[in-house]
Amino acid sequence: MSATGKTLIFSLNPAVDVEWIVPKVLWEEKNNILSERRWAGGKGVNVARWFRLLSGDTGEESQLVIPLGGLTGREMEEYLAQDGIAFRAFPLKDSTRANIIVTTDDKRQLRFNPLGPELTSEEWDSLFRFARETQDVKLAIFSGALPRKAPKDTYRKLLEIFSSRSIKTILDCDGEAFAQGVDGHPFLVKPNEFELAQWAGHELPDMASVRSAAKDLSSATQGNVLVSLGADGALMVGNQGEYRVYSPQVKVLNKIGAGDSLLAGISYAVTRQMPPVEALQLAIATSTSAVACAAGLLPSREDIFRLKESVRVERLN
Repeated sequence: MSATGKTLIFSLNPAVDVEWIVPKVLWEEKNNILSERRWAGGKGVNVARWFRLLSGDTGEESQLVIPLGGLTGREMEEYLAQDGIAFRAFPLKDSTRANIIVTTDDKRQLRFNPLGPELTSEEWDSLFRFARETQDVKLAIFSGALPRKAPKDTYRKLLEIFSSRSIKTILDCDGEAFAQGVDGHPFLVKPNEFELAQWAGHELPDMASVRSAAKDLSSATQGNVLVSLGADGALMVGNQGEYRVYSPQVKVLNKIGAGDSLLAGISYAVTRQMPPVEALQLAIATSTSAVACAAGLLPSREDIFRLKESVRVERLN
């Protein structure tokens, strides 16, 4: 059973992802591109795509909130429409960025991410006005880096707008934006091990130190912490207990967006009010399915829910 209202997914610094396939990278030489693929990318966009896949025909309503500008922004709108993703675009003066992914025959990758556009004060005002005035919202997700030169407390301020209306919020970013976002008391945060160590201010050499830092972060947010552990699964710490969840073994074809699919899985579970074990099973099944697909492609919803039944969850307390 899900609560009433829609899920908003904020992607404030999106990109068109461009993958170039090359035999291998030749430094200081000409590199021939064998093929190119382009699709709507950026962490929040990836979350929206996976959230829509999980929703299927359940009627779960979501809307991507996204600033777009220039020719790349119009290209992005076309991809979102093709994918059937409902979105609310905010027009920008500057152009949306394009990320370049270079993939070699041995599946190694180089990634080049421009910083993206700088929003004007008027563009920020429009976005914040939407956050304050939009109605019938049950969950607000904030995913990805902030736009260039954005104030580091941007996520905190947006989180507070929704939490003041008793709307659940989820945050997935890093660095100072994450550190300040913690003060917005999101319902759930999803750092990876590196991001958690960044927040903690020291290295986390083993699972005991990861678990300890996750507990500290949960105390700071007064909410739930889902730590993504890559191929090792995830750790959940929060007011419903502590859990270790393990990823099924699959052949890895791509690692881009694995964390975003994990976030989409746990977010969808939150909207459906799933119990912790079932929610974690779905989150890991979604991310495991993601790495088993080529970049930009999706599995079937049925395959994800079938894989969910094989995900092992261990309660730690």
